[in-house]
Order: sequence, then structure tokens, then C-alpha cells
Amino acid sequence: MAGFWLTMYVLVERRHPMKRRFLHTVGVALIAFPPNSVHEHISYHTIGFGLGVLQAVVYFQLKKKEI
Repeated sequence: MAGFWLTMYVLVERRHPMKRRFLHTVGVALIAFPPNSVHEHISYHTIGFGLGVLQAVVYFQLKKKEI
């Protein structure tokens, strides 16, 4: 859900330039989801975040005219 929301913010928001939107997104992600440790394996949360990003890109492409 968070990956979807953050990606949609970057793709939909037009009041700020792309660089600023991206920096906002990275800042919110680091505050809301701070890395507590680094492991060699990938957690399910990372996979879920990545799937949310992928779904947001697909959704945006399909609904671009409506948005």
C-alpha cells in the first residue's frame, strides 16, 4: 500500500517539479520505514513494497486519461 501511494504521488502530483516530488517521497519513506538492520536476505515487506510500486505504475498507465 505504501509503495503504491508513494509512487502515485510522484506520478500524479503536478504542483512541484519531479525532483522535488521524488525527494519528498524518499524523505517520507525513510521516516515512515526506517531500516533497522541490513540483512543478506530480502524480507517480504520489501517484496510487497516493490509490488506496490509496480502496481502503481501499471495503474497510472491504464488510467492516465482519467487521472
